[in-house]
Amino acid sequence: MDDDFDDTSTSTTEYVKFALVIAAILGASLFFNGMFGSETADGLMRWFMGIFFVTFGTFKFIGYEMFTEMFPSYDVLAARSRAYTYAYPFIELLLGVLYIVNAIPMIRDVVTLTLMSVSAYGVYNSVKAHGNIKCACLGNVIKLPLSTVSLSENVLMALMAAIMIVR
Repeated sequence: MDDDFDDTSTSTTEYVKFALVIAAILGASLFFNGMFGSETADGLMRWFMGIFFVTFGTFKFIGYEMFTEMFPSYDVLAARSRAYTYAYPFIELLLGVLYIVNAIPMIRDVVTLTLMSVSAYGVYNSVKAHGNIKCACLGNVIKLPLSTVSLSENVLMALMAAIMIVR
């Protein structure tokens, strides 16, 4: 694991950085949702998911080597497939672009729901079994425990994808 991560405590600075990133994503989502005239809850979710996936996919590339080493330790699919591990940041970027341009909504939402649900399952089991380990989903940009970030990210994205499927 990354020597810069202390699994017994996480600095307030890392939580502030994470909160600022989420606030920036929400602000950009509100701006683009209003700018392009959708101004609906679905439009806001779509923009949020698109910007979120592009941002977090990019974070994974910043710490790509670390990500590919750590991701299989808590993701069920990545534990079974090295190719999936290497492809995951690209998948997130692609999903982000599909949300931003509003392309193939049903396929995009089903893929998101499936991947995020499987990832949430893996994160939950890993946290339950191993306790507080570093989340590789933020690359080397923000160093937070897996339980704090990844589970909420996966559950939130799966929930929004499910809502979009139902609507």
